[in-house]
Amino acid sequence: LVYGAQYFQERPKDTNVIRGQTAVLKCVIGDRKGLVQWTKDGFSLGFNRTIPGLDRYSITSSHPNEWNLMIVNAALEDDAVYECQVLPKDGDGKLQATATLTVL
Repeated sequence: LVYGAQYFQERPKDTNVIRGQTAVLKCVIGDRKGLVQWTKDGFSLGFNRTIPGLDRYSITSSHPNEWNLMIVNAALEDDAVYECQVLPKDGDGKLQATATLTVL
């Protein structure tokens, strides 16, 4: 079997959220081979669907290709630039897509 290169089916979009509400930044990946992580202002949030030390943050999905970042009870410190990254693997290059979360 020959598979295509990994690619974004849906990239995260700049999003506004009201303090106390839930924000979801979408990231949907096709033909994924590499590990997926989110970063916040350049700092890794790790490769797991639960994010240690950040109880309000989690990676959610209704489909195996989804790696959506959900932030509940949004606070001013969540106002940041987030990036969904797929690491290179088996000759596929790294993917990265950024979105700004603005907390109002």
